[in-house]
Amino acid sequence: MDHATAQRWLDDYVVVARGVSSYRDTPDGPIVRVYDNCFVMRFNDAAQCQEFTEFYTRRPASDG
Repeated sequence: MDHATAQRWLDDYVVVARGVSSYRDTPDGPIVRVYDNCFVMRFNDAAQCQEFTEFYTRRPASDG
C-alpha cells in the first residue's frame, strides 16, 4: 500500500486529514485500487484523541 496525507486544524481541538491510499496485488505490480480518504479527529486538552471518524471512497478504475 502506498499513501499520502495532508492535514488542517479547524480549531484547537479538531483536525481534518485527507489522504490517498493505493493498493497493489503484488509488491512490484501495478496499482489496482485507489481510495480517497478523509479523517476527522477531535482532541482534548491533554492532546489525547477522543473521537476518530474515517470516510473513504474508491476511485473508479481507469480504462488505461
